[in-house]
Amino acid sequence: MLCVSDFPVFKPEIKLLREALNTLADVESRYEDTVMGLDASRDRDVIQEVFHFATHEAATTIGFALNDIETLIQRLEIRSAHSDFTPDQFQFIVGTPWSTTMVSQLLAQLGDDSDHSLATLSPVVKEIQGKWNALRRLNSSYGFPDA
Repeated sequence: MLCVSDFPVFKPEIKLLREALNTLADVESRYEDTVMGLDASRDRDVIQEVFHFATHEAATTIGFALNDIETLIQRLEIRSAHSDFTPDQFQFIVGTPWSTTMVSQLLAQLGDDSDHSLATLSPVVKEIQGKWNALRRLNSSYGFPDA
């Protein structure tokens, strides 16, 4: 499986997001001394909170999004490696706990043209489920269900 940072389609975008994280971390490490050099006031306290939000909170959001992007790329890699299944069949595999009944239902969906038998399909299903279940869960659904 490809390393996410090597995934060619998103490599420039991931690099830019990582650079943004580094920039935000740099700003976060600097603003505290600058803010503390100001006269004590409500405005100083507010600007400190705004800097915290603009650096730490933004970096946290970007970090979670990067983790999700990496997970989604890994999902795409798994799907690509098993492209012989339709999207609905693949969803059935990753969304249904393994059982001989489940594998039999999938075998029926594949039809008579399939080269699989219960004995050959079962380990494929277990492999896909193992890889899929080893992935991190998404931090947010972004309006989509996390399958």
